[in-house]
Amino acid sequence: MTAERVKELFECHNMFPILESVGSQPVYIPYNIIAPHEAQAIRNHSQTLQRLAERGGLDWTEALAVLNDKTWKKWDISSICRKARWKRQKKQYWPISEKGVVIVDASKVLDIARTELGTKESPANSNRVKYNTWYYGREVSGSAYPWCMAFVQWVFAQAGVPLPIKTASCGALMNAAKKSGQWVTKDYRPGDVVIYDFPGGAATDHTGIIEKVTLTGVVAIEGNTSQDGSQSNGGMVCRKNRPYSQIVGVVRPNYQKEDKRMGNTPSPAHKEGVDWAKKNGILTGDAAGALKLTEPVTRQQLCTMLYRFAKKIGKI
Repeated sequence: MTAERVKELFECHNMFPILESVGSQPVYIPYNIIAPHEAQAIRNHSQTLQRLAERGGLDWTEALAVLNDKTWKKWDISSICRKARWKRQKKQYWPISEKGVVIVDASKVLDIARTELGTKESPANSNRVKYNTWYYGREVSGSAYPWCMAFVQWVFAQAGVPLPIKTASCGALMNAAKKSGQWVTKDYRPGDVVIYDFPGGAATDHTGIIEKVTLTGVVAIEGNTSQDGSQSNGGMVCRKNRPYSQIVGVVRPNYQKEDKRMGNTPSPAHKEGVDWAKKNGILTGDAAGALKLTEPVTRQQLCTMLYRFAKKIGKI
């Protein structure tokens, strides 16, 4: 498959190919479901999603491993299958919950964070680390690039869970969370993004992801810290015990047990087209007003939209 065709699949049709066919029909999964897991695809196959799609995609067991951020082993896929239910629907495969929608919760974020424990910047004291490369879009190094917040942003991006703002600043995230109503100063929970104030430092020194709440504080997974050295610029991903006295507050992400079924919010790449189709009566949604933009289109739905378009341009 050409690079141009893959770009069209991703940007125009929201499709990622699966190495299987139903009769003569190809099988796809939604690209926006697998895109947040590209890091796992690279770990498993040493190739980007773009390159994998150019080569035909993934088979369903490989895709399932990527979607669950698991190492793929052809001879041991059953353990992954037990942890994720799959439903074949309209010739596509979808990871689903009991009610047929994708589950996004704190455990997903924490599972990803735990896999990063022990990751170090290289060389030491350089701030050269993959989380900064992801955040800035290029390799950076030097004292201007501390990466505790870049680590948090990376983890949440891999999990597909939005934060109030994309930033490398603890203070900026705190302020954005206050504006969005996501700033919390008591009753902390696993999955919260904690902001610290260490003695003698700035008002917002450091950050991490709470893994456990204890009687005296929290256990958190943090980037750019250390076991015994600098706690806010230590160069390593570590699990740390922190007392309540060092916590300024936490950002509570909008975890959702289930995705909203209305599907009325288009991605930025498709917003202009969706708005035009709605304005011109080509895309109307169901009786409840649900556009279901990420769901597959049946042949009869396609015929109806084509008919409306033909009427719009005066062909009927």
